[in-house]
Amino acid sequence: MMPKQDTEIVITGYGAISAYGCNGGDGAEQLIQNVKKKVSAYGELTLFEIKNNFQYVAEIDELDYQKHIFSTQPYLDRTTAAALIAARSALDNSLNESRIKDNKASRFGISYASYWGATNSIEKFSTPINAGKPRLSQGLVFVHSFINSAASMIAQEFNLQGFSTVSSGSHQCSAIAIKDAISAITSGRVDAMLVGASDTINELTYNHQINNNYFTKDEISNQTHFLGEGSAFIVLENKTKVDCRNGKYLALINSIEKKIISQNQVDETKKRISLYGDCFSANPFFEIICAISGKQEEIVIAPKSHSCNLGITMKVL
Repeated sequence: MMPKQDTEIVITGYGAISAYGCNGGDGAEQLIQNVKKKVSAYGELTLFEIKNNFQYVAEIDELDYQKHIFSTQPYLDRTTAAALIAARSALDNSLNESRIKDNKASRFGISYASYWGATNSIEKFSTPINAGKPRLSQGLVFVHSFINSAASMIAQEFNLQGFSTVSSGSHQCSAIAIKDAISAITSGRVDAMLVGASDTINELTYNHQINNNYFTKDEISNQTHFLGEGSAFIVLENKTKVDCRNGKYLALINSIEKKIISQNQVDETKKRISLYGDCFSANPFFEIICAISGKQEEIVIAPKSHSCNLGITMKVL
């Protein structure tokens, strides 16, 4: 998919929170510096008790969204909390911070992805239901709403009233979110899109990985593949609109299209993921942030799905 000839797409900001932390609200910089230094983020699992030997994960030590967001309710799940922190960071750190005030809220949208969704909330709601021995099927009513919760909270918190879309359930979901955002801008539906993803660790997702032989071993730590958690967002805008207000941008997207990737590219991506932990939907956005910082002009999204790899070519300033 190529942007229309008269519609160029630029990246004007990014934000993240990962197992490296988010001190001072700038988790993206902590991610960038630690990946450059090849510092591993994994440690012993503390979120819940486990009954096996796969105790190492890359978890966020302090996921205190109230240090960053002040008007939300205290019952947020980890996935939504991480998304709110990363979204706030992306908007605050954007080169065009005043654009929401200058533009109509209806011209700014959100495209969100999550492999697992807010499964923490499903646990909270299912426990009292199951305890009451209901005469219902095991499936919970309106489970799909837990996928949308983070996007809805972000849209409300930051007054993003434009085009909104959510993708989940596959390794391609982040690539789909990016394509949907670019399509919304090039079609003229919006002028800007907040695009990102979040996934976190809980007992449901952890046990699923155990049952599907996700973890692998090595001689040193007994693990080579680490489950991680985190969130990252980028701000995409119509370059013409940015130029009209003499705005700045970090990178210009030249193309986004299907691409066959080399084994070397897959291996390099896996090396970085082994540092910050496999955060599923957040991985591609971590990769974009690191690529912009490193002046890398080509990256590949969704390396785990060879049938739907997206190659993003961009001019980094």
